[in-house]
Amino acid sequence: MNDTQSLIAPPQAINVKRITLIGLGILTSLTLSTGYIALSPQVEAAIAEETNQQLTGEDGNVSWKYDTTTKTLTFTPKADSDGKMGTHGIFDETPSWKDTSKCPWIKDCQTIEFKSTGNGSDVKFCILQPKSTSNLFSIANFDDSPKNYPFESVSKVDLTGAKLDNDGDEFSFMYMFAGLKNLTSIVGLDTFDTSKVNDFSYMFRNCEKLKTIDLSKFNTAQATDMRSMFSGCKSLENLDLSSFNVEKAENLRAMFYECTSLKSITGIEKFKTSAAEEIDCMFQNCSALESLDLSKFDTKNVTNMGAMFAGCKKLKTITGIDKFNTEKVKTKQTQQTNQDDAAGFDKIFSGCESLEELDLSGWKTSNANYMVGLFDGCKNLKTLNLGTTDNFATKQAVTGQKVENMFRNCNNLQKLTVGKSFVFTNTCGLRDTTWKKDGTDQPTWTTKQLIGTQDGAASIYDGDATKDTAEKVGPGTLVLAATTPNPNPVKPNPQDPPVPTPANPTDPSTPVTPSDPSTTKPSNTTTPSGFGLPVEGSNTGSTSAQTNQATHETPAATPAAPQAPSTPSASTEAGPAHVNPQASAQSEEAHTASKSRAALPQTSDPYVPAGILSFVMGGMATVIARTIKKQKRTK
Repeated sequence: MNDTQSLIAPPQAINVKRITLIGLGILTSLTLSTGYIALSPQVEAAIAEETNQQLTGEDGNVSWKYDTTTKTLTFTPKADSDGKMGTHGIFDETPSWKDTSKCPWIKDCQTIEFKSTGNGSDVKFCILQPKSTSNLFSIANFDDSPKNYPFESVSKVDLTGAKLDNDGDEFSFMYMFAGLKNLTSIVGLDTFDTSKVNDFSYMFRNCEKLKTIDLSKFNTAQATDMRSMFSGCKSLENLDLSSFNVEKAENLRAMFYECTSLKSITGIEKFKTSAAEEIDCMFQNCSALESLDLSKFDTKNVTNMGAMFAGCKKLKTITGIDKFNTEKVKTKQTQQTNQDDAAGFDKIFSGCESLEELDLSGWKTSNANYMVGLFDGCKNLKTLNLGTTDNFATKQAVTGQKVENMFRNCNNLQKLTVGKSFVFTNTCGLRDTTWKKDGTDQPTWTTKQLIGTQDGAASIYDGDATKDTAEKVGPGTLVLAATTPNPNPVKPNPQDPPVPTPANPTDPSTPVTPSDPSTTKPSNTTTPSGFGLPVEGSNTGSTSAQTNQATHETPAATPAAPQAPSTPSASTEAGPAHVNPQASAQSEEAHTASKSRAALPQTSDPYVPAGILSFVMGGMATVIARTIKKQKRTK
């Protein structure tokens, strides 16, 4: 097959001889353009006939044509007609231009355009019927298979030649552009009169490359369903929803789910959500959002808030969250496949790593029995106010054991206010440390005492307690207790000479005055809890440093073993007149070993004997020094 034949050959087997003969007879021009040859209509028709492809057709009173050269699908109103496209609902016949068996070119189509005809008062548009706008570029079905989104290569949709039917009552934009994962441009959407559209669900779902959308003239006053409207729009950075009216919207679930590049949502501060019942997963995994103003949100009818802000790693402030009415929030499992399963209060703030303070004292949770992972992963959360009244109740959730990991990985939590109807469980994941009541020094309680243990020890927290004792804790604000100094510190022998401590642990040549062990607070080492959390006061590795810094505790200084004063050698006193190469190499090896030992991690693990540890570390340092020496000799 020659180059010309290979370029015009469609995916399916064709009669090459026949196409070549037709081309010789009626091909009017061959123009090489971006890797394709421009074919005459006759040749395209011949190819279509041989391969059983349909390149032209009708949809109601609109004609359509696919150009194999430009990979463009064009719609044009038929002459002497009203230009109305056919009506295609879920149970209706699929229009010819979406029939993948006859139009295999669908997967290669890059541009879809609607063109008008005529001028002035005689201009004619392609009129979209109410049913046709739903699943406009996808196959209406009840499953979410990729086969239902055939226009996978489309990058541009031009709607300037299309209008909505003014005679229609209710329109649905459900799945209108869904699945166009390479779409980067939508032209003419601002000309649509959307005042009769009541369903915007999944409209732009998984338009992964779409960076901007002009919704400035969208009228959403009749909208009742906006679930997953922008879900999966991973390239959107800014959205202007100033024109949106959501007062009738009952479902806002996952509206911005997985908009991972979204930094701002203009107009959301005006959202009045009095009709909303489901707002779960609404901002889930909007990992670039830093602030949200939800001060106008009315949540009195909301029944599900699960995972609403989950995965918002950079979110620092949520204005209005303290005013949320949560009285009707209860168990309700989601059945959506594009978001994590969440119910009630599950995972609402899970993974909000940048939040430092939350005031939920006004939240009423008596009807909720799903609170799994509510604050899980809020790594920088320092202050959490759940109120001292009956508002924030977990008793219902505890009955069903649905409060697991509520505080898991909240490793910086320093201030926690709980009330009369709050119940701790040994699976809640509260950080392992020592607590006291704000404004007092005694009594103090360990986390194990507060939440109980898995081996049967009950929690000492009692919401009905009016006085705190060593055996009972009542409502109020818990804060971290200061570390208690060891009453019997190990005192150094006054006859032992002081051992200089390097200012730089890798440079022994810069000694500083050692700290006085009597003024250093010992660490509050506790037995590992088994809760999967860092052990408070542990001095093992970098985790201990972070834990001690977070709790403002001072790690104990490990007393250095006394050493005899070194005696200067005769050669040193006589000056460096003669240098023994072998002695110099040994000195260098010793100095390198000294640096390596200093650089090794220190530990205060009481289960590792000091002699064994020193032996292992010394051996490692010697091996390192000899390796460096060998490398230098090789060079």
